Amino acid sequence: MPYDSRGSYDGWRRNSDDGGVGKSKDPLMQVLNWIKSQNSAVKGLLGLGLATALLLILWRTITDHDTLFVLAESAHFLGIGVLAYKLHKKKSVAGKLALQHFLSFL
Repeated sequence: MPYDSRGSYDGWRRNSDDGGVGKSKDPLMQVLNWIKSQNSAVKGLLGLGLATALLLILWRTITDHDTLFVLAESAHFLGIGVLAYKLHKKKSVAGKLALQHFLSFL
C-alpha cells in the first residue's frame, strides 16, 4: 500500500515488476497530490474558478428552468436517500446528530 510509516498517504506506490518505489502514474492522483501541496489561497482560487465554470456551463446548457428545478430536487432526494440508507444500515451518520438528520429527513 502507498502509506508511509505513520499511516498517512504519501502518493508513492510499489511497482510489482521491479520491486522498487516510484511515483504514481495515475494522472488523477498526480493532480490530487498537486492540489494538496498548494496553499489555501491557491486552493480557494481553484475552487472559485471551478464554481464559476460550473455556473457558466449550467447557464449555457439549461434553457428551461423547470429542468434545473427537477435536477435540484433529484439531488435533494438522492441525498435524503443516502442519509436514510446510512441511518438504517449503520445507525450512525458519522459525527452528526442522528435526531437532527431524522428531523431534516421529515
